[in-house]
Amino acid sequence: MIWRKPVFVLVLLCLLSQTGHSQATSTPDYLSKGTMMVGGSLGFEFSTDHQDHVNTGTFDFNPLFGAFVTKRFVLGIAPVIQYTKSSGGYSYIDSSHNPPQTVNITLSTSQTSLGLGPFARYYIPISSKVHVFVHASPSIMATWISYSREASSPIQRTISANWVLGPGLSVMLTRSVALEVSLYYQGMYHRSAQFVNGNLLGASGSPYVDNGMVLNVGFQVYLDKGKKKETTPAAP
Repeated sequence: MIWRKPVFVLVLLCLLSQTGHSQATSTPDYLSKGTMMVGGSLGFEFSTDHQDHVNTGTFDFNPLFGAFVTKRFVLGIAPVIQYTKSSGGYSYIDSSHNPPQTVNITLSTSQTSLGLGPFARYYIPISSKVHVFVHASPSIMATWISYSREASSPIQRTISANWVLGPGLSVMLTRSVALEVSLYYQGMYHRSAQFVNGNLLGASGSPYVDNGMVLNVGFQVYLDKGKKKETTPAAP
């Protein structure tokens, strides 16, 4: 599908760039060198698997901390924090016994992911309050998955090299706060292994790659450090 192809993002970048050039405006003060940018996206998802009767809750936090090193261009760091918890279970009749027996299956999984990497972003003003931007960020992420609360239960550890690239839209709600909507192409290179009581269980798994599109909604706060304070004229 086209939504899973990086060429889709490249086409969007070209269209947004042409739009920005055709409607060029002067760069606002908060997109100038010296401005600090703090913000990110926060999400929570709850889903239910009706077949296995499993409830899953996911908390996702993606902050951004950056600074404009030149006009319209930001460099910074982008941590990743994610926690997922699943619990539930189901029952079935085991007819291999005489008489048949009821078997109860309990499912409980917790997943924690932590990551960190740099990011770069370039803004293209459309109007005084609306901008498009191009965002790119590589990162390294570690994930721990536990399938049971018991200490002897295997824990899966995954090391991932992640990258995101794509356009976004920024709309200023106030003089220093912006609402952002972005659509990124994301790729992940994984390698997983299972451990029991800290010891490697078997050999490490083969590496594999995931990719797809990610839609984010978040806020950014611009802290203008370059604005000069007004001076009071000296008395004659």
